[in-house]
Amino acid sequence: MNRRIIILALAVIMLAMWPQGSAAKPIAKDKDKPCMVIGQVKDYLTHVLIDGAKVTLLTRDGVPVDSGRSSKNQTSSNLTTVYWVTAKTCDMPEMLLHVEAEGYEPAVVTLPAKKVHGRGSTGVRYVEDVLLKRQPKTIKLNDVVVKATKVKFYHKGDTLVFNADAFQLSQGSMLDGLIRQMPGVELKDDGRIYVNGKYVESLLLNGEDFFSKDRKIMLDNLPAYMVKNVKVYEKSSVLGERLHKKLGDETYVMDVHLKKEYNVGWIANVEAGGGTHDRYLARLFALCFSDHSRVSVFGNLNNLNDDRRPGESTTWTPEKMPAGKLTQRQAGLDYLIKQKDSKYKLSGNATVTHNDEHTLTRQNTLNYLTGHDSWTRYQQQQARHTFSVKSENEWKWTPAKRTTLLMQPSLSWQRTRNRQAMVSATFNENPEDYVGSATALIDTIGRQPAGNLLRRIAANRLLYSQLEKVDKLAVDNDIDFSQDLAEDMMTTFDFSAGLHYRSTKTKAFSHYLLDYPTLPTAATDYRNRYAHSQPNYSLSYNFGTYLMYWFNDIMYIQPTYKIELEHQHHDYALYRLDQLAGYDAGSDTPLGTLPSMQAYESTIDLQNSFWRSQNRATNTFAVDWSISRWHGDNKDIWVYVSLPLELYNYNMDYRQAAYDGSLHRRAWFFNPTFILRKMWDSQNKAIEFRYYLTHEVPDLVRFIPVRTDADPLNVTLGNADLRNPCTHFFLLKYDGYSSKKPDLIFSVWTRFYLYKNALSMAYTYNRNTGARVFKPYSVDGNSAFQAGVDFGTPVTRNKLLSLDTKTRFGATRSVDLMTVVSTDDYDFTTMPARSIVHNTWASEDLKLEYKFPWMRLGLNGYVLFNRASSGREGFETQRVWDFHYGPTLKATLPWQVELATDLSIYSRRGYDDSSANTNDVVWNARLSKSFTKLGLTFLVDGFDMLHQLSNRSVTMNAQGRTEVWRNVLPNYVLFHVIYKFSKKPKK
Repeated sequence: MNRRIIILALAVIMLAMWPQGSAAKPIAKDKDKPCMVIGQVKDYLTHVLIDGAKVTLLTRDGVPVDSGRSSKNQTSSNLTTVYWVTAKTCDMPEMLLHVEAEGYEPAVVTLPAKKVHGRGSTGVRYVEDVLLKRQPKTIKLNDVVVKATKVKFYHKGDTLVFNADAFQLSQGSMLDGLIRQMPGVELKDDGRIYVNGKYVESLLLNGEDFFSKDRKIMLDNLPAYMVKNVKVYEKSSVLGERLHKKLGDETYVMDVHLKKEYNVGWIANVEAGGGTHDRYLARLFALCFSDHSRVSVFGNLNNLNDDRRPGESTTWTPEKMPAGKLTQRQAGLDYLIKQKDSKYKLSGNATVTHNDEHTLTRQNTLNYLTGHDSWTRYQQQQARHTFSVKSENEWKWTPAKRTTLLMQPSLSWQRTRNRQAMVSATFNENPEDYVGSATALIDTIGRQPAGNLLRRIAANRLLYSQLEKVDKLAVDNDIDFSQDLAEDMMTTFDFSAGLHYRSTKTKAFSHYLLDYPTLPTAATDYRNRYAHSQPNYSLSYNFGTYLMYWFNDIMYIQPTYKIELEHQHHDYALYRLDQLAGYDAGSDTPLGTLPSMQAYESTIDLQNSFWRSQNRATNTFAVDWSISRWHGDNKDIWVYVSLPLELYNYNMDYRQAAYDGSLHRRAWFFNPTFILRKMWDSQNKAIEFRYYLTHEVPDLVRFIPVRTDADPLNVTLGNADLRNPCTHFFLLKYDGYSSKKPDLIFSVWTRFYLYKNALSMAYTYNRNTGARVFKPYSVDGNSAFQAGVDFGTPVTRNKLLSLDTKTRFGATRSVDLMTVVSTDDYDFTTMPARSIVHNTWASEDLKLEYKFPWMRLGLNGYVLFNRASSGREGFETQRVWDFHYGPTLKATLPWQVELATDLSIYSRRGYDDSSANTNDVVWNARLSKSFTKLGLTFLVDGFDMLHQLSNRSVTMNAQGRTEVWRNVLPNYVLFHVIYKFSKKPKK
């Protein structure tokens, strides 16, 4: 099979390298080829790049030949904000460049005669920078003010642009509030952003990284009033920007651009507030811009543990109510420095975070089992303290126009201290038939010895407490060197290397008491444990190189080789301190106390301690081939094919219990990628197809035939017969935007996932003890289908009424393995019974908004239907509905007081338990008043003012029904004030 794959891949590579059309069409001579003239326009004094400068190419006699404009969206050979104009021949005579820009005096530059060689259909000539002097200041009088309806969004080529001023936001809103209002955009609670169903990989500020991967910093701290527009597009890689071509390695980004007045000088936004239930908030965000640098600092201190914003339409539902009391402290710095001539660019950030979290959770679960269900009652108290430091940097040096050196060092360190106490019990009958109060039932479970109720219906009872200390360190550095081998940029060599180190140190103390009340002959299992995990680290190196060769202007081939070497070492020791006097059951030794090293080392639990040393070598041989034509007409097309062959070699030495041996595993994987995108109507309309195939090797420990029973209720086994999982991914998408209707959003997409040899943790459930024994198996039959339609448009001609709708549909087929037993001697000689569950769901998210002169009125509606079915014995088909609806209002009241409010009704239907079919009416509101001259804004927020929300939630899935209670206060009032400060430099 592998041999056939390799032969097929080589055949495709040879076909791709065949010089297509060379026999039918002779190569044009240089004098018959046009020549592209590329350069930059800069300020005479500051050398700041000028965006939008008009450049006209003239003959020596002043006859226009071609014209263009410099643009931030145009890059070439390490140059940004370039212009390009085209001469008719590469044998260029002496010519002239006429350059003009708003606010500058025009200039004329002479281009000496030059012969340019080009491999493709055009040649390339780089010219010296054009420096423009500013015009003298003028005073404009009697300006005419023209009022017009602002367009919320429009398309510019393949870029979707949102106009921030067209969205009416409540005062004090941050960037997240703006993004949530943009049509076709979904902002998840964890900061993930989707545009028309496609995941946004990076969030940028003025085209540059801002706090790298931690986008929540920008979402929560950047004031919305500073934003001019938000652009969504495919950002080219460093090489793609230099070649101004799409190469297939683009990143889907959301680029936030600030208003002109906030791109120079100092800007600061300070906020402080306090409220009921001891709630408080303090926030600082400051930016300093110069022509060649940017520095920003932020600080955030609060105990709100809440992302709700009054008057805004969000994805928040009562089920997403955060748990516990969380105090957050965070501060950070972000920097960007660029040299005048763009020789180097330094950027990066550093953040410090300190969080304290206290939670109390009670959970009631009904487990669906074959023949007879079981019930679990659980309570956990937890205090977690986390302190972390992180820094990510990117340093870029361009010593020449065709040479780039990039370095990306990063460092992160985190310390976590966690203390928890937990009680739980599993019942063979519903305990609520005997004890109606959840608190009383928890008290019954925690009482020693077990009472009559537990001895009658409880399969097991567990009392557990833990003290854990974890320290994590990560160090990374990636280096990339890229060199164009010719001036026409048709051949590029690249070399990359990386170093990655991870280390985790863990110390954990626990008291574990397990008994089986309904089995009087079963002994109580008490364990006083100390776990020590050190050393636990991984160190990896990678090296890679490729050569990109362009046959012509639209087609290239790129052979690539990469090798990655990784070493992992993990030494985990578990000690049973209960074997020592003074540490056994009934002793009063505090949790976290250790005897002498000699004493506790004598109690090591060899069955559940292990030593692991593993080496991995991954060799990747790949050939990428692409055709890319982006001229803005109806012939635009992009085809991308990647054919990588990956060779994995694993060698692991492992010791646990009676096992002391080595495991070797070798695998060849062929993971092709195919992308086809056809565009027309100036790239506004497109149809796209994508296919990916991915493979992976399971964790080698899962192959080891060892029984791990540190937790007697959850025992794991190994399986030497596991196969390598693989995933087939298909995407078909149609974008129906229109150049005639730039404010129309229309997108239809489908995704399909097919999983082969998926890893399934099969388990047996012992009805008498409530214990589960898990063993991994490779199963087939899992799949997932998703589809969506995104539509947004103004409804009326005057664009006062707008519509935004998102329709989703999905279907999954899940295969699990499970068997109910009555003893512990099930040996897995036969695979447990297959359990196949079909889940089908559909949702509709609808938003309407009407703009009045003094207010905006919105109506939001959302409905989700879920259906779960299975042929498994005892499984009842589930059909549940979750929906919410209600108005939002933003209005200006007398004395310029602004009101932002929302009223939503959250409903649930179809649950077997009538207590889960709820209606929650939630009303939030904000009043704000600004004093512009003072730079002050006063606000008061009210959350859940009708006191309808409960800290209890119910969820259902194929495995069972879960009811959760959390210690959270959903209603409170917050008073806060915002101070805005800006200072521009003296001219």
